[in-house]
Amino acid sequence: TKGTTPSNIGETFSDNKEVRFIKGEDLIDARVTNIGKTFISHHVNEKLKRSQLRKDDLLVVIAGTLGKSAIVESEILPANTNQAISLIRFKDKIHSLFTHFWFQSSYFQKQVSESAVISAQPNLSMEDLGNFYLPLPSIEDVEAINKILKEKSILIKNLLEKTKHKLVLLKEYRE
Repeated sequence: TKGTTPSNIGETFSDNKEVRFIKGEDLIDARVTNIGKTFISHHVNEKLKRSQLRKDDLLVVIAGTLGKSAIVESEILPANTNQAISLIRFKDKIHSLFTHFWFQSSYFQKQVSESAVISAQPNLSMEDLGNFYLPLPSIEDVEAINKILKEKSILIKNLLEKTKHKLVLLKEYRE
């Protein structure tokens, strides 16, 4: 499914910080940022029941910066999402991580770029997203792949942080 904007149902955003309202720009570095900018009330969240987020839901941007994805973590809940994000909820949560990694692959990104409708803002339809190829290995293989990819992701993240730190030090030395 996908979300909607509160104004489409005659409601408004809120300053009360009750429920996070996730937009495409909130998905950074393959995760939902922990710093919320937009909120809705619990009342509006109930009206937007279809797009209420749960832990391990997979989010993918379908308008704007297409194909960015993230898995919902419990720290951001309660949360809801707008129409620029597709919400995928698997019966078996192990597939969320696997699919999230697949969405970061060059093969998936190629599917996205070939299917996107470019106008003022690039868009993917829910039908396009549903028709994309997704490999479905056995549960054992998915668990093994997820484990390896998690380890490699952590390694890459640590290397990036060390490199950024070295760049800061080099800049300081130069000054």
